[in-house]
Amino acid sequence: DATREAVAAYEAAGVRYFYQDNQGAGAARNRGIGETSGELIAFLDGDDIWLPDKIARQVRHLTEYPKTALVSGGAWIWKLQNNTCKIKRCLFKPHADVAQEILVHNIVGNPSQVLLRRSILREVGLFDTSLRWGQDWELWMRIVARARIDFMTSPVIIYRSRPGNLSHERSWERSARLIEIARQAIGKYHPAWRRPLLLA
Repeated sequence: DATREAVAAYEAAGVRYFYQDNQGAGAARNRGIGETSGELIAFLDGDDIWLPDKIARQVRHLTEYPKTALVSGGAWIWKLQNNTCKIKRCLFKPHADVAQEILVHNIVGNPSQVLLRRSILREVGLFDTSLRWGQDWELWMRIVARARIDFMTSPVIIYRSRPGNLSHERSWERSARLIEIARQAIGKYHPAWRRPLLLA
């Protein structure tokens, strides 16, 4: 799709292009992480648009809170089929127990909403490439188990929703896989007496 040629125009500014055969989103993100050296890592998926101040706001936040490993933000949903926009409902509830909430809902959001420290990935590992869906949520769970994460409730990206997005593909299979990710994580949660409540 001429991506290589388009990116070449930015080579002098330090932008590098790497190609690999499709091995899934997790493998692509892991390759990107491996090809970079910066201490802060951000992702941008093909369906998403960063708002102009996204990175600056999140860098300021991580600078102000050095113990925070990851900061996420809200999202606008742009439905291309009818050209409407709305703010995605934030699943994170202030004062909630993040370690419990993350087991039930992906309160962090998709990778484009995130800025994180490379140091936390050295502790917990990278994206699980065996997962077709939910590899981001599963990684956020591992991060929450080890470190503090923060949220900006205002939007930091625009997510372009259209038929054919991976998130809309094979919805029953996707839902079943996400439920299994949640069940496995809840099965390791302590104290054990809370597991039935979280499963419910």
